[in-house]
Amino acid sequence: MIRRAALPLASALALSACVAGPPPQIDTSPPVLPLGYAYAPEAGVAGKLEDLLPDEDPAFSALVARALETSPTLGEAAARIDAARASAARAGAERMPRLDAGASVTGQRTNPVQFAAGLPPGVQIESERISYGVNLAASWDPDLFGRLRAQERAQVRLVEAAGADAQAVRNALVAEIAGAVIDWRTLARREGALREDLAAATELARLAGVRERAGIAPGFDRVRAETSAETTRSRLAALASERARLTGQLVTLTASSGRDVLTALAEV
Repeated sequence: MIRRAALPLASALALSACVAGPPPQIDTSPPVLPLGYAYAPEAGVAGKLEDLLPDEDPAFSALVARALETSPTLGEAAARIDAARASAARAGAERMPRLDAGASVTGQRTNPVQFAAGLPPGVQIESERISYGVNLAASWDPDLFGRLRAQERAQVRLVEAAGADAQAVRNALVAEIAGAVIDWRTLARREGALREDLAAATELARLAGVRERAGIAPGFDRVRAETSAETTRSRLAALASERARLTGQLVTLTASSGRDVLTALAEV
């Protein structure tokens, strides 16, 4: 009977020893990068992000500065970095000895009148008593199997990942603002070119009408010139909706009002 009772106990001890062993090592090999890319840009075209940004545009500089200061997306990324740093600091602190200290102050007040009748002569009761207490405790969890050390390394990697994520968010935000500002400036150039086309088509329609009334040209020339002018007018009207879309995009990216965005874009 003693042997049968000892067998489950030995099995439980063996299983607990297996569970308390060191964690498995997961070796992930780095990915193999290709030697070349099918759509790689030429050496003269490729460049850094800073080289492609319209830094000379005052609207871009103002909107980027405002976005980096008040963007909710960047604030969320910065909060993730702070949380990861706090977790890494906690994981490192758990490997160190722990020292806990505390202090207490207790006061008691007693009414001596309630003992006045039963006390011997010459004996007095203090009405107020104050007691002080201090406790100090020290503990240390030795990292025998490397669990705490592995947790600290993991938390440090999370800090690095959060920092890279925040940098990626910042680059994407700046690139989106740059694209919107460039599109806004392009719309201004397109509007100027379309107004020139509209003036030319309107003048051509007028001249074609004069020739038609004089009987030296068919009416088809006038109709074609008027059709070209109306097409240009419709393209000019479409620019307003495109401006509204770009303004809304910049409002979302910079967390600013539409009036502030339009004021910044008005600076040339």
